[in-house]
Amino acid sequence: VLLAYIDKMRFDYDSSIVAGLLSLKNKGYIEICEDKLNIIKYDFYNLDMPERYIIENIRNGKVENASELKDMIYEEGKKKGLLIVNEKKISMSQKGLGNLMTFTIIYLFLICPIFEGLISLLNNSVILNNIVKIVLFLGYIYVIFYAVKSQDNQYSRSKGAEELNQKLEGLKNYIDEYSLLKEKTSEDITIWEDYLIYSVIFNQNNDIIE
Repeated sequence: VLLAYIDKMRFDYDSSIVAGLLSLKNKGYIEICEDKLNIIKYDFYNLDMPERYIIENIRNGKVENASELKDMIYEEGKKKGLLIVNEKKISMSQKGLGNLMTFTIIYLFLICPIFEGLISLLNNSVILNNIVKIVLFLGYIYVIFYAVKSQDNQYSRSKGAEELNQKLEGLKNYIDEYSLLKEKTSEDITIWEDYLIYSVIFNQNNDIIE
């Protein structure tokens, strides 16, 4: 699960969960059936934090609180020295929230009344009025997106993680060009083991993820 984050430097819910489940199956903790998961080993203390969180919190095929899983990935990454806090990104995050609050006030109490007043003076066009409102609303959505995006990924790869990621890129190319892993199912984990898990991490086997 941590390697899925190291590869993309973002939290990909689907590939992370499926990679975690395949890893748990490969280690003998669960059986994956068509309609349910069976836990067959309960010694969770040997698992890392993200894997332990998945096996303890998955219900009906979904992990109930994905944000907590993300926090577990961050903690595991820091614990293993693979993730470091990026002060620059934290600053961008704070700036994004500040911009959102400022723009919200300006949007509600200044921009909207001014444009509505101008349109009313010009020709009182309902169509033009609606177009302007849509444009302003889209601008507001963009600012919200920027603020939310800046909240994510406040970590960077450490030097060790950069070296690990180079190896992951090489493995990604090998699996993509020289293997048939994209055609395998979860049952093939007994043969391909970690290679099948990596194909899921790299989003090269969408059938298993689906």
